[in-house]
Amino acid sequence: MAINKLKKIIKKYFENQDVNESLIIVAGPTGIGKSYFAIKLALEINGVIINADSIQVYKNIEIISSQPNKNDLTKVDHFLYGFKSINEHYSVGDWLHSLNHVLEYIKSKKKIPILVGGTGMYIDAAINGLSDIPTIEEDIKLKTNIMFDTLGIKKFREIVGEIDPVYYSQNKDKQRLIRAYNVFISTGKSLTDWHKSKSNQGINRKTFSILLNKERKENYKNCDNRFETFIKTGGLDEVRRFWEKKIDRSLSSAKALGIKWFLEFYDGKISLKNAMECSKRDTRRYVKRQNTWFKNNFVPNIKIYL
Repeated sequence: MAINKLKKIIKKYFENQDVNESLIIVAGPTGIGKSYFAIKLALEINGVIINADSIQVYKNIEIISSQPNKNDLTKVDHFLYGFKSINEHYSVGDWLHSLNHVLEYIKSKKKIPILVGGTGMYIDAAINGLSDIPTIEEDIKLKTNIMFDTLGIKKFREIVGEIDPVYYSQNKDKQRLIRAYNVFISTGKSLTDWHKSKSNQGINRKTFSILLNKERKENYKNCDNRFETFIKTGGLDEVRRFWEKKIDRSLSSAKALGIKWFLEFYDGKISLKNAMECSKRDTRRYVKRQNTWFKNNFVPNIKIYL
C-alpha cells in the first residue's frame, strides 16, 4: 500500500480526534522493515517514532539490535532507543512509565507519535496495561532456582503446565517458566489470571494499528542478510566489548538475537561460522513465535504486506 493512501486512511480515522490524543502503532516480526516503513510514514504525517522493542532500549549494542542509524535519526525524531545501560534491568513496567513521559513531551510539540516494534508484551502493555503482580521475595526465587536445577527443565515444565496451562502453552523458556511458578507460589494466582485483571492502565489514546508482514521465506532471508551486514559494519566489535566487560549473561541485554552465540565464539567454544548459523536459526525461530503472537493477540486496523 502506498504511503499516501495510508495517510488518507489514517486522517479519516482520526478526523474527529485531537491529534495530541492519538497514537499509531507499527508492528510486525523482526526483519520485516518496520523502521524503514515508519520513517516514511512519519515524514508524511509530521510524526515521531517511539521504540517498542525490548532490546533496542539498550546502548552499546546499536548494531546487533538493529537500532536506527545516524541517517535515520536526522530524518525523524526517535525516542526510547539506546538510552539504558546494558548492565541494567529494564522491565515492561519501566518502559510503560517511560512511554507515558515521552507521549506527554510529544504532545507539547504537536507531533503524531508512532510506536514501532515487535515486542508483543510492550505493545500489549501500551494498549491494555499491566497487572499489579506483587514483587517476588528473594528467598522464593532462590528456592525455585534450586528446584529448577534439581528437577531439570522437562519436569519443571510439567509442573508449570499443571499450574498455568494457558501461559505454559505460549511460554516454555526457562525464565518465563520460573516467573510463572514464582508468581503462583507467591500469590496463589496464576500469571494468566493476573493478566486478565490488569489495573495498571496503558496509554489513554485512540490508536490506529498497522501490522506489517511479507512472505516468510523473504522475511527469513532479510534476517539472514542482517547478520551478514552486522559482521561488515562492526557488530562483532560490539559483542567483543560486551564479552570483555564480563556482562552478566542473564541480563535482558544479553538476549539480543545473536549475542549468545557470538559470546560463545569469543569464549572459544564455537567457530564464527557456527555462531552465524546458530544466530540465523534462532532468529528464524523468533520470527515464527512473533508471527504466532500477532496472530493470536493483536488485532490491527490494517494489515500491509510488503
